[in-house]
Amino acid sequence: MIKFTRIVNVRRIVRGFSTNQWSSKIGLEIHAQIKSNTKLFSVATNSSDKPPNTCADLLDIALPGVLPQLNKTCVEYGLLTAIAMECKVNAVSYFDRKHYFYPDLPAGYQITQQRVPLAENGKINIRTQTLVESSSRECFEVRINRLQLEQDSAKILIGDSNTTLLDYNRAGVGLMEIVTAPDMCTGQEAASFIKELLLLLKTLQVCDCKMEDGSFRVDANVSVHKDGKPAPRVEVKNISGTKFINKAISYEINRQTQMYKRGEKVHEETRMFDNKRSITYPTREKGGGSDYRYIPEPDLPPVWVIDSDAIEFHKVSPEQTADCIDLVEVRKLLVELPNEKRARLLQTYDLRTDETENLLMKEELLQYLENATNLEPKISPKVIYQFMSTLVGILAKRNANLQDSRVTYDVLHQLIKLQYLDNRITKKTCIAILTAIENGDDRSIDIIIEEDNLHRIIDTQEIRKLLDTVLEQNQGIVEKFKDRNQLIDIVRGKVLKESKGRGDPAAVHNVVNGYFN
Repeated sequence: MIKFTRIVNVRRIVRGFSTNQWSSKIGLEIHAQIKSNTKLFSVATNSSDKPPNTCADLLDIALPGVLPQLNKTCVEYGLLTAIAMECKVNAVSYFDRKHYFYPDLPAGYQITQQRVPLAENGKINIRTQTLVESSSRECFEVRINRLQLEQDSAKILIGDSNTTLLDYNRAGVGLMEIVTAPDMCTGQEAASFIKELLLLLKTLQVCDCKMEDGSFRVDANVSVHKDGKPAPRVEVKNISGTKFINKAISYEINRQTQMYKRGEKVHEETRMFDNKRSITYPTREKGGGSDYRYIPEPDLPPVWVIDSDAIEFHKVSPEQTADCIDLVEVRKLLVELPNEKRARLLQTYDLRTDETENLLMKEELLQYLENATNLEPKISPKVIYQFMSTLVGILAKRNANLQDSRVTYDVLHQLIKLQYLDNRITKKTCIAILTAIENGDDRSIDIIIEEDNLHRIIDTQEIRKLLDTVLEQNQGIVEKFKDRNQLIDIVRGKVLKESKGRGDPAAVHNVVNGYFN
């Protein structure tokens, strides 16, 4: 059998929720819909924007006599994610039936991987950008216990007059269930982990990560301990949004802590989070694994994974390799991962950490910056980023994004060059031109500058005329400000304003300073 690299689990002391005897542990269960064209075991289209019950195959509604067929793309995307999280890929994994009876599960069981998952024992390193909670860590590691494949359930909708409706479009969609170790100790740390995982999945393009549509769902297992003693675990299910993860977990930690302080017992149970009231509420007592009556799935063969680059590849028989997935082919799908891209941006572009994170989360911004930087290597990427931020602000007023912008990176490059290299226009003029173009001005930049008289004013005589106008409009200003430096600063600002943003700041300063000295 092929040997796969094992990740050694390192036991660590986890900092607690408070600085005294109370500590908290948080583990997460994430269900991420796989971005495949069809579902995990049927040929039905995988789409979230189709009319209800238009993307359901016979298998999805559990009609008898229909057998599941495994979607190879779903397996490849699961393996790709596992590799990115440094997981140990199992050479053989199996499917099982998890039995429970609920309207959203027409067969009465879910096909999942309980015995041996696709991959296990991975990790993701997290760096929290802005520490809000004093007990949160800036850097920490989250171990990935397992990554398994399973099918999604249907969607339950509550109609008029308390009518329950079922939409089977989601039934049978491939899921990656990612289970972490309890390596987080605050709501902020859990939120930081989820943001990093979302970034990873988006970068790999294996999940669209739309939490509002239910394609990425988070369950949190929270326990509060005293003096490190074992404590009951409470599951908070279906937290629907990154901004609610911190709130839901922080509330649950505080709720359990206060119960212990009052001498009350915390019971293992399942709770939901109320987004509007920012509280959790109980739904049912937590059931054990035996409740699900797991059995091996009789209609699906094992999933065989090989690595043709491994030394022991020749020991696998031809019969075993016939339907195998080769990790060599999966690795070809790898792209630059977030941590690699983060390091490159910080080193190459000399941006702040928050600026780098903004680029990582918005791929269109990064593409725009890289294209503009390639056009003009003489201009610092930091300057280009600042201009991009200005453009994004202009677009936001129109509820538009960069992809809809009339300002291409060629246009942005031309404006930056006119300001920084040619010294023809000021930054304020750049903003005016950007706004004009976004508002539909079809004139070329040179014509806009010429016809609207937007050139940078650097001529000493022209600046002196502006200064005379300011002094005439503000008679007595010399006597009002006894401090010479303060007077120069005030007058310089008024001259720049009089120039309508076209005055060169250095030239204006020299003229004003020379006048009063």
